[in-house]
Amino acid sequence: KGSIPTLMKFMLGVEEGYAEEGYHCLMHAVDVTNRLAATLFHSGIATAENCMEHKRTVFATIIAAVVHDYRHPQVNNAYLVEEESPISLEFNDYAVLEMYSLR
Repeated sequence: KGSIPTLMKFMLGVEEGYAEEGYHCLMHAVDVTNRLAATLFHSGIATAENCMEHKRTVFATIIAAVVHDYRHPQVNNAYLVEEESPISLEFNDYAVLEMYSLR
């Protein structure tokens, strides 16, 4: 089981991996996470009744939203492929940023 200080240390580390400006910035991650939380709540997936039963799944889903663009550059896949960036070459020009997120 984790602790609040451990979670805070993790979240501060994630914050450092986001740019201050641009599309893949911290506010984008906050927006995506907020929209996900609202969707989980309003759809009935994460209600007060079932949230504790599925707490690990809900928590993992929210963490995934928080980190989904962690350390992404401020450009899109097409730009990375066109520029023959090291990231695009590593993933053979296929879903470059998505694959980058998985490593």
